Amino acid sequence: MASADLTGHNSDDVIAVVPDPIDPGAALASVSHPESGAVVLFLGTVRNHSPGKTDVSHLEYEAYDEVVEPKIREIVDEARGK
Repeated sequence: MASADLTGHNSDDVIAVVPDPIDPGAALASVSHPESGAVVLFLGTVRNHSPGKTDVSHLEYEAYDEVVEPKIREIVDEARGK
């Protein structure tokens, strides 16, 4: 999947679809500013098991950029109550 950076509707929004693992520290640093009262970062991890499997190490997913980018924006707008 190609990298994409979506910003726009609200200059505080930072949305990215990337092919590589995300560095949580870098993500947090990119949105932390002295003017900010709070920053929220959700970090999901992978369990080492799933029904019938005991050796789960990672997840793989794919999405079409032309579909996923507008959908992410829709979710952000809904969360912001727009």
